[in-house]
Amino acid sequence: MSESEKLSADLTDILAENRRLKAENERLKAENKALSSEKADMEALMEMAGDHADKIGSELLDKVDASIREIEERVRLISETIPVPIVISKVSDGSILYSNELSHKVFGLSADEMMIYKTSELYENSSDRRNFVNNLNLLGYVSDFHARLKKKHGGIFWAALFSRKLDFKNELCVLTVIYDLTERRKAEEEIRRLTEELNQREDKYLMFSLAGQDFGIHLLKIKEIIGIIPVTPVPNVPDYIKGVANLRGKIIFITDIRRRFGFESVAYSNQSGIIVIEIEEKNEKRLIGIIADSVTEILSIKGKDIEPPPEYGMAINSDFISGMAKTGGRVLILLDTRHLCQDFL
Repeated sequence: MSESEKLSADLTDILAENRRLKAENERLKAENKALSSEKADMEALMEMAGDHADKIGSELLDKVDASIREIEERVRLISETIPVPIVISKVSDGSILYSNELSHKVFGLSADEMMIYKTSELYENSSDRRNFVNNLNLLGYVSDFHARLKKKHGGIFWAALFSRKLDFKNELCVLTVIYDLTERRKAEEEIRRLTEELNQREDKYLMFSLAGQDFGIHLLKIKEIIGIIPVTPVPNVPDYIKGVANLRGKIIFITDIRRRFGFESVAYSNQSGIIVIEIEEKNEKRLIGIIADSVTEILSIKGKDIEPPPEYGMAINSDFISGMAKTGGRVLILLDTRHLCQDFL
């Protein structure tokens, strides 16, 4: 091959290679363009996804805030509806976050003043506060906890506290319902005072014997004591009603309480007598005579020495008994004259 032919062949190869390179370059440009388009699409998708996530997150936060506000509003509505003082305070430091109108009245504080206080400052005794917190931490709630609480100007009142933990304003809190026990405590104190007076007061009883047992009737119920007098039987009455007698022109029923109590009948002795008692029904007074084996004494008995009759184990119907008195080593049965004479009412 001549030199010129050789050069011509090389030139042809170079041109062919050049065309191949140009084609490869066009292909790479097309791929680059496609990749650039994909990149732009990905960036757009990522931006859209980010915007969507931000929107969803914002919507969720809005929903959470709305739910919290709704719950807090419900708590306020309920607390204003319930007719008792309510306080909501932080578990962490006792700061008061909410109090209803009734709590303001019971403590003598305005709503703004209540927000300044911590619950620990409302207790008269710090030990009560410590015991309250210990119970709350141990059980998670407090029920019927009695404590003395302070009012604005130094007044003190007894209260029963009922508490539960709850979330309020994104804080772990305690909702406490406060029952003012002032009037109840006054009533209890008055009952204790009256009970003590009754325990120390002495009442007089007429004591009499019946089948070897000592019985008593309150002296104020006794009209008089007489000996055995003639009695006229009355038909169609229980066997323990002996009949009627003429007491100085007044007709009175005579009853044998030996039979009424189920004791064996005995003959009257010179110690037997009739105790005339007075009962009243609808402003009408009646005299009833009860026969006793013997009248023994008038005895002063203190209220503290009288106990209620036992429900079981008595030979006598407990309805007839007003109390059991223990005095001087004896047990005395005190009778309820109204029940005893109910057949005549």
